[in-house]
Amino acid sequence: MTPEPFDVQQKMVESLLILIASDLSARLLQQEVLTHHLTRRSVEAELEVRNHSITQYLSLLQNLHRVTLTLSKASNLEQLYRDAVQLGREYLAIDRMAIFLTDFEKNEMRGTFGTDPQGNLVSRTEFSSAIPDHPLVNEALSRKDHVVVKENAPLYFGKDQVGVGWNAMIAMWNGDNCIGWVAADNLINQRILTEHQKEILKLFGAALGQQIVIRRNHEMLKQLNLELEARVNERTKALVQANEALEEANQQLAQWSMQDGLTGIANRRFFDMALKRYWEQAVAQGSPLHMLMLDVDHFKRYNDQYGHLEGDNCLKKIASALEVIVKPYPNAVLSRFGGEEFTCLIPSQSVDVVKAISHRMLKAVRNLMISHGQSEFGVVTVSIGCCSQQPTADMEVMCLLDGADKALYRAKKQGRNQLYQYNGVLQHDERVENCVG
Repeated sequence: MTPEPFDVQQKMVESLLILIASDLSARLLQQEVLTHHLTRRSVEAELEVRNHSITQYLSLLQNLHRVTLTLSKASNLEQLYRDAVQLGREYLAIDRMAIFLTDFEKNEMRGTFGTDPQGNLVSRTEFSSAIPDHPLVNEALSRKDHVVVKENAPLYFGKDQVGVGWNAMIAMWNGDNCIGWVAADNLINQRILTEHQKEILKLFGAALGQQIVIRRNHEMLKQLNLELEARVNERTKALVQANEALEEANQQLAQWSMQDGLTGIANRRFFDMALKRYWEQAVAQGSPLHMLMLDVDHFKRYNDQYGHLEGDNCLKKIASALEVIVKPYPNAVLSRFGGEEFTCLIPSQSVDVVKAISHRMLKAVRNLMISHGQSEFGVVTVSIGCCSQQPTADMEVMCLLDGADKALYRAKKQGRNQLYQYNGVLQHDERVENCVG
């Protein structure tokens, strides 16, 4: 067989090399495409995992916002603790949760609300103990905004161990003061604690601590307001009582200033005020006004014989007897005019009624049977002058007093122990009517 020429062989080798190179290139390209495909799938899977994680985190953030908003509406601290545990479990994917409060001055921790081994909400307010010297507790209390987690830890309900799992603690702060912590675990579902859940728990602890501080300050302010209101009411009550006492004292002083210190009836000051007021009313109403002026007969002789002390007792007895007479007439004003003189203002009555009152006064004094050795009657008596007027705007009030004084003068001049009435219409000719009883 005749060998191929060299150039033919060379061409054949070149063709074979081209074929081999083409196959290698195709294989390399295929491998590159496969590698790229696997890389893309890996990236897509990673992105899918990340997207799922981000979605879960965003969902937890939304739930945390919902929980925080609800907690801000709690009406008191007890409701705040209860809602925090219940909502934390429901919305933050936590199996069990409990809230403990601390008082470092007393080295005391106490419970609020928590969950039992089945995840049911239970009150733990009866729980109280010293703050434990435990590594988990010490680490949680040594750092702010930090979630302390212990894996494969014994999990308890009260003093009884109920399982094993991770145990997490988040301290709550008010400035640099720790006010308590949130405890959480995975007893029921044994789910791992993700980094996102740790972050959510950290935010939850911060939000709950803030709400506790706000609610405590609110309740403290409320209590201070109640105490302040109670003190204000107490002082107001005391002020009212003081004002009432002062008013009563002022009334008593006013009464004393209008009352005769010896006899207890109205004094001259009260008489002057009553006379002016009654006169103005009589003018306005067109009604009559009567005045009686009484004088104890021979009173100076009585004092000289029996002494001033007995004289005072005599005036007291007479005043009491006269009060009984005028009592049925509520508008009548009996007063001590001065010394042994008395006056009585009687508005809106007829002349006959006033005469009858006067005669009863004369009789009442005689019936006291106060011995008077220097009197022609043997007992203390009085003389009465009466003046009746129909006041008008052009009349002076003093005419009533002047008329009663003139009538009294006539009664004493005509023998005492009797009534004289002055008729104001006839005052110029000074005629009098003898009404001796």
